[in-house]
Amino acid sequence: MRAAEIHQWLDELTKVRQREVAMADHRRWWEKFWSKSLIDIRQDGQEKEATNDDAFLVSRAFALERFMIAAGGRGEFPIKFNGGLFTVGSDRYDEDYREWGGGGFWFQNTRLIYWSMMESGDFALMDPFFNMYNKSLKLHEARSMRWFQHGGVRVPEVMMFWGGYAGETYGCDRGDKPVWAVSNPYVRHSTSQAVELLAMQLERMRYFDIPSRAAGDFLERLLLPLLEGVMTFYLQHFQVDREGKLVLAPSQCLETLQEAINPLPDVAGLVHVVQELLSLPPSFLPASVRATLQAFSSKIPRIPTGLLGSSRQCTRSAQILKEDTLACLREGGEAAAPDGSERILPAEVWRDRRENIENPELYGIFPFPVFGRSQPTWQNISLEVASSSYRHRKVACNVGWCQDIVQAALLGLVNESAAMLVDRARAPSLRFPGFWLQHFDFTPEVDHGVVAKLALQRMLIQFAGDKILLFPTWPRGWSVHFRLHARRNTVVEASCEEGQLVFLSVSPPHRAKDVQFAGGVCRPSRQDARAVEVQR
Repeated sequence: MRAAEIHQWLDELTKVRQREVAMADHRRWWEKFWSKSLIDIRQDGQEKEATNDDAFLVSRAFALERFMIAAGGRGEFPIKFNGGLFTVGSDRYDEDYREWGGGGFWFQNTRLIYWSMMESGDFALMDPFFNMYNKSLKLHEARSMRWFQHGGVRVPEVMMFWGGYAGETYGCDRGDKPVWAVSNPYVRHSTSQAVELLAMQLERMRYFDIPSRAAGDFLERLLLPLLEGVMTFYLQHFQVDREGKLVLAPSQCLETLQEAINPLPDVAGLVHVVQELLSLPPSFLPASVRATLQAFSSKIPRIPTGLLGSSRQCTRSAQILKEDTLACLREGGEAAAPDGSERILPAEVWRDRRENIENPELYGIFPFPVFGRSQPTWQNISLEVASSSYRHRKVACNVGWCQDIVQAALLGLVNESAAMLVDRARAPSLRFPGFWLQHFDFTPEVDHGVVAKLALQRMLIQFAGDKILLFPTWPRGWSVHFRLHARRNTVVEASCEEGQLVFLSVSPPHRAKDVQFAGGVCRPSRQDARAVEVQR
């Protein structure tokens, strides 16, 4: 563009949009944004804000992370996990550089940004994420037919915005490889992405009032097409055993265990999605969909569990037929644990070679809450079994995309959750406190902040169906005032001072009957209970 053309363009732009008008719109947008939610924490007994204590730093991390995702999340495409909007340069690369590449969207890294948006009420910011995958459904279906000669949807882990695999993931040097052979072993047989996308859409839908026109539109436009594609893929891609259960093989447990049968993330994800959908009002979910879900439910494999120390690891490849599974189990043995404790396992069978630091067995706590403090017992697996599985996880991690802190919050581990939250809030940053330094992805490390934000929200509010559980994992020593969103188009505002609830407002008021106090602190005292009830 020539200089004269640039000046003409700028003149026209000024005519269309005066600076004052644009600034007024800008301010209105941000005022509305900041009014949606807040979390303000201070140390008990402290009247003035101290800018270096734990409570202040946690509050600041929450606010700055909301700013970061709002600044970078209003475009057509999802936020890039590796730097977001504010990538930085150095003496080794310029400001446009992103480690892990610029073109692809990595599901495991990007999903956490969007999981964190619901309690804070940032629903409009979720649209680019959902829309990108929804627009690419037809391509996923066509790829299944071309690669496997059957229908259904499998979402790539590393996906270009139009739905294709990233070139380096699929592999450019094809040689004599079959068309379906993905070169990158870290994602070669991965299928849980579409299930988690479905779980996220389902949770987002529950923030509408159900039934309502908005919820119905969301169901028809986004959730049902993906649901049909996911169920079709699992039913047509995998075989069944003698009991009629699906045998998910070849498969893998995320990137960590790259050869597995019936990986827990897939199994728990399918269980969670089906059970949550079947719990919706009969008048809302079409009868034909309900019948299909009930039939599909009978084919989902059992969630893998066993005694600690019992070996279900294959010392040879787990890319085996179901008929070989028992032989593989016998080969590993069934030695009981020293403490005789049952654990959730990462898969029914797996090759015991870890390639990453994920804990696949804990995906039944988050993002697929089959087990947890607010969940009913499933398959006779108690909260203690889930907590024990967490305590004995292979890798403990509290930086970047590691989600241990979210799982701790959902298990009600108060002191551990708070300590991990402080560690994240005190992590080093660059130029400005929201620019977290790189752990796995790139600077700013978006996932480091959003995981802390998500965990903080879950420490204050969780759900059991339509029940709203307040302060389920809140520590003693922190006073807090918050405004957060809940399922069924509900907003909860509350204050807890020195372990005592002093204010509660629920909108709409009829949802107050669904509020329960789930933690050891921040309950209304007898003398304050009457006032709290009135404020509801």
